[in-house]
Amino acid sequence: MSKVVITGVDGPLGWRVGRLAVRDRRGEVVGLADRPVTDLPEGVAGHQVTLHRDDLEPHLQDASVVLHLAESVPATP
Repeated sequence: MSKVVITGVDGPLGWRVGRLAVRDRRGEVVGLADRPVTDLPEGVAGHQVTLHRDDLEPHLQDASVVLHLAESVPATP
C-alpha cells in the first residue's frame, strides 16, 4: 500500500492531481492546504496546515510520494 501526499491541493493544479491520484488509486491520497478545503475530490483526505509553521511529520509519515504543488502568491505585486 502506498501513500501520496499533495501540497497545494486547494489550487487548480493540486486539485486536479489529487483527482488523478485517486483515480489511479493504489493507496492513500492525502491533500494539504493552508485553508479549509471542502470541495476535494472524493477519496482525498484533506488537512489544513501551514507548510512553514506546522509539524508536517504526521502527514508525511509513510509517504511513498510527495508532490509539492503549493504556490506562494504575494499580497502585492
